[in-house]
Amino acid sequence: MRCRFLLLLCTTSVLWSVASTQLVLGKPPIFQDGGSVEQKVAVEGEIIRLKCDDAELAEQYEWRVNDASGELIATSRFAEVTVSRANDHQKYRCVARNTVGAAISPPSMVRSKYLDDFDSSDESVQYEVTTGIGRYFVLRTPRLISSRNLDISYSWIKDDSNQVTPDGTHFVTANGDLVVTGVKREDFGTYKLMASSDDLQEIVSKEYVVKDNGMTWVLEIWKI
Repeated sequence: MRCRFLLLLCTTSVLWSVASTQLVLGKPPIFQDGGSVEQKVAVEGEIIRLKCDDAELAEQYEWRVNDASGELIATSRFAEVTVSRANDHQKYRCVARNTVGAAISPPSMVRSKYLDDFDSSDESVQYEVTTGIGRYFVLRTPRLISSRNLDISYSWIKDDSNQVTPDGTHFVTANGDLVVTGVKREDFGTYKLMASSDDLQEIVSKEYVVKDNGMTWVLEIWKI
């Protein structure tokens, strides 16, 4: 009886030793690339597919929002995210797991790209400007309702049909303002600003009106 007890004790000790050795020797998954934030940009409504890199010793993969305890969105190496303003600049991480532990991938950031409109409530913008022959005027660009860091192209249309061509007296600044110097009679009228960016829909501003201040006749008499 005593021998059986000793044998059982020895067997248990050996099994525990083996299990302990396996636990010590086991390793959690490892992502080879520490990496930095990967940014993915798409138009609102598009679907972006996220792919998790291979992790050594991984037995399963999942995608979560922000960190390993965040919202679960997929249980494989791949995840699909529909781009919207709700998840603009949201970070997603792949989590690789095995029986020992887990590893978290570098984040993938999803950015929403949109160009909705000009902000017509922007009080810094004057839509009616009065000036005179030989003087100057500036038509300011309203705030954009858009995502950040867009590459915007601006153009101005006069009287609904003629595009304003930059020259020695007509200038369009980097942020879209129209500057006209040495005003001529044909510079009076209505203007609209148009903005576009890559594959986004072009937007058009409210109408601007440039009026003659009525002092033109004084200049003409002075010239005589």
